[in-house]
Amino acid sequence: MQQNQDEKDNPALSKVIERNIRTSIHLRSKAAQQRSLQSRISDTITSFSGRMIFAYVHIVWFGLWILLNTGVSVCVCLIQFPTDS
Repeated sequence: MQQNQDEKDNPALSKVIERNIRTSIHLRSKAAQQRSLQSRISDTITSFSGRMIFAYVHIVWFGLWILLNTGVSVCVCLIQFPTDS
């Protein structure tokens, strides 16, 4: 509703804004195509490491690593071995 009112008030401004948006999109896509392999790889790693699943996997991984290095065996805690009594 507000957009239609703005176009009626100043249609030239609307065209300028559209042109600026198209120019911005074009420049961003051109810059994305010119990125180096190293830049694309770092963007992929950054994208993955910025997700919560990355944090959860590392919490579990380092938790298990700490337990194993402190002498607590996860297998012994979960499985009761028969004794020769």
